[in-house]
Amino acid sequence: MTTSSPSRASMRCPSRFRRWRRSLMSRRRRNRRGPSTQEVAMKRMHVGLVVEDVAASVAFYTDLFGTPPTLQRSDYAKWMLDDPRVNFSINSRGSAPGDLHLGIQAEDDSELSELRERWEGTGGETEDKNALTCGYQTQNKTWVRDPEGVRWEAFHTFAVTETYGKSESSDYEDV
Repeated sequence: MTTSSPSRASMRCPSRFRRWRRSLMSRRRRNRRGPSTQEVAMKRMHVGLVVEDVAASVAFYTDLFGTPPTLQRSDYAKWMLDDPRVNFSINSRGSAPGDLHLGIQAEDDSELSELRERWEGTGGETEDKNALTCGYQTQNKTWVRDPEGVRWEAFHTFAVTETYGKSESSDYEDV
C-alpha cells in the first residue's frame, strides 16, 4: 500500500491535515486482517416493558440493576444503565403486563438521522414523528417493522416533561 504525504499547505491548515490523516487511517483499517480491536461507541439499546404494579417493579429492578431509576413517576420509571448500555423503562399504561417494545436511543438528531437512513434501506415500513411527548419526555422518533411485523423505534430525547404523552401514531402506539 502506498500513501501520499501531506502537502505543505495541508500541514499549515489543521483541517486539511486531519482529513488526510482520517483518509490514511481509514485505508489502514480497510486493509487490516482479522477482527477490529478498536472500541466503537454504541448507541443505547431501549427496552420498554408494561407492568401491573410500578412500585413493586421499581423495587425489583432497582435491586436487579443495583441502582435507582433515573426518572420516576407513579406510572413510569426509567433506568439509564451503562453496563450494559441500556435504557430500560417500565410503565403501567400498556395493554397487558409483559408487553414490551424495543428500540435504540440516539445521542442526538444526527445519530437519529443515520439510523433512519439505515432503516429505510431495509425495505421495512418506516414512520417518523418529531417533538412527541412520550414517557414523560419530548422526543424525535422513527419506527420500522421487521419482516415478522416486530416494531423497532429509534429516538432522540431532548426534554423531560410532566405529561406522560403517547406516540400519536395508530400503527406505532407505545406499549
